[in-house]
Order: sequence, then C-alpha cells, then structure tokens
Amino acid sequence: MPLSNLDSVMGLLALAAAIPQAANAQISSGPAGSGAGTSSAWNISYKVPPQWQVTQRQGRLEMLASNTAAGAIFVAPGLYHSFDEAMADLSAFYQSMNLQAYPVEQPTQTTIAGMQAMTATYASQDQSGRPVQGRFIALLTPHGTGFNMLAMTTPEQMSGLRSVLEQVAASVKAGATRGQSAGDGGVGGYLDPLRGKL
Repeated sequence: MPLSNLDSVMGLLALAAAIPQAANAQISSGPAGSGAGTSSAWNISYKVPPQWQVTQRQGRLEMLASNTAAGAIFVAPGLYHSFDEAMADLSAFYQSMNLQAYPVEQPTQTTIAGMQAMTATYASQDQSGRPVQGRFIALLTPHGTGFNMLAMTTPEQMSGLRSVLEQVAASVKAGATRGQSAGDGGVGGYLDPLRGKL
C-alpha cells in the first residue's frame, strides 16, 4: 500500500479504535481475510471483496482494507427499525472521529440485495485538513436488524471505493436472529442485551 494510503487507513484505524462499543457481537466468525463475514448472533453475512480483508474488529464494527486500494470500509450490524436509527449511528460515528460531514449526495431510498436500502455521500475533512468523502449504505432487513456500511477515502479515490462498497452491499444476506420468534419484530430474546449502537 502506498505510504499516503497507509497513513489514511492508519488514521481511520486510530479513529475507529476510539469509538465506544456497547455491543460485543462480532460480525465475522472467520479469520481476517477469510472472504466472508458472518455472525451467528445477528445472522447477517456479506462477502469480503477480492484483494480486501478484515483488518480490525471492535465489538460489532469491522474495518476492511486493501493493499491495492486507498481508503477503508466500515461495516456493522444493528437493531434498526428505520433509516433514522441507522443515520443516528452514522452521525455518532462521525462525531466520535471529530468530523463534521456535509451531504454531497442526499440520502436516497432504494432496494439492494432485496432489502430496503438508503444511500448517501458525505464530505468532511480529517484533522490535517485533507478532504475525505464517505459513501454510506444502510440496509434494513425484514427481521428488525440492519447493516450499516461506510466507505471512506479521498474524493479522487471515491469512485473506485464506491464500486467496492456496492459489491459488499449486494452480497449481504440476512436471516432471522437466533432465538427470534414470529411476531417479535426481529429482536428476539437473544439480541436484547446487544442493543448498543455503533
């Protein structure tokens, strides 16, 4: 990875490490770079794109990075019944990194991988004043859970990273959570203790 890309990713790693984590479920059960992320607790899975790997896990947050592409992708499941709840986690994530984000592309609702989805793109600056763009995709499952994905890189590199993020989003699969019963809104007794946010 070129030094400038490594600096950006290391900065994002340091920022992500400062994020408080109330939930302790991990997304992936396999080793970093295993090619897939899954969680028996959340029952949400996704495919790690070629030349990408999971480089850090903290609670329910994972960071994906590549040796050949600039930037990072953050993914995390959550208990979301609306896009407002997913956006609240995104806002908290940006605040935890001491970044103010401004929309470049307004939130738009669509369908991805057969699930309700919302996409948006945000501009911000890192602590050094360098411009950073974030492409956000939130998926709401029919089981009362959701999956947030945020790709962050420089504006010049965003088009390439955006296509990688779209690959991740298209690969997401979700099932009922362990312990979930019909009519419980997807929360189920098993996930009640995991109500923390990103």
